[in-house]
Amino acid sequence: MACCSRLLSLCTPPTACAAPRSPVVLRPSRLVVGLSGLGFCDSVCLNALLGALAAARAVGVELLLAAPGAQARRLLEVTGADEVFTVRPSVRAALATPG
Repeated sequence: MACCSRLLSLCTPPTACAAPRSPVVLRPSRLVVGLSGLGFCDSVCLNALLGALAAARAVGVELLLAAPGAQARRLLEVTGADEVFTVRPSVRAALATPG
């Protein structure tokens, strides 16, 4: 599981944007990105998550987003990304999702 526990925005160092992609190289069957600690997410954050999703899919890893806050949920909805990602209300729910 990867957790985003800081602000991801235009001020975020590029290495932070690659963080969700890093676990993909281990090729788990499922990667849950916990967003409960994420206070703010903008287009840079969304792009990082979409990059992680593409990297995961490329190697057959299922990627789920868990517990996005209100602002992150709104960003996913407004951009239509909620139709691309599997989003669960909690990490527990994401882990319990049949694979």
